[in-house]
Amino acid sequence: MFHFFTQDSNCLLGIAALIQVCFCWLYFVDGKTTPRAQSVFKLIATCGTLTTFFVVLFYLMPVTAYLGYGLMMWGWPNMWLTHLVLPILGAVAYLFFEV
Repeated sequence: MFHFFTQDSNCLLGIAALIQVCFCWLYFVDGKTTPRAQSVFKLIATCGTLTTFFVVLFYLMPVTAYLGYGLMMWGWPNMWLTHLVLPILGAVAYLFFEV
C-alpha cells in the first residue's frame, strides 16, 4: 500500500472526509463551526486527487492508447474507481458542499 500517488491522495481524501464528518457532527450537536484548517486540509486532499485525475487523463491515457493498450488506466477492476470516480466525486463534494 502507498506505492503510488493515487493511493496516497485517495487515502488523504478519505481521512479529510472522515475528519469533516466528525466536525459536522460537532456542529450539529454543539453548534461549533468547522475550523478553517479543516477546509484547507480538504482542499489539499481534493487537489491531490485532481492531480491524479489530470495526469491520468492528459498523460497516461494517451500514452497507453498510443502503445496499444486502449483504456487500460480506466479499465482494470480498481482503476476506474481510483482514477475517475473518486477524483470527480471529491471535486464535486468540495465545490458544492465546501465553497
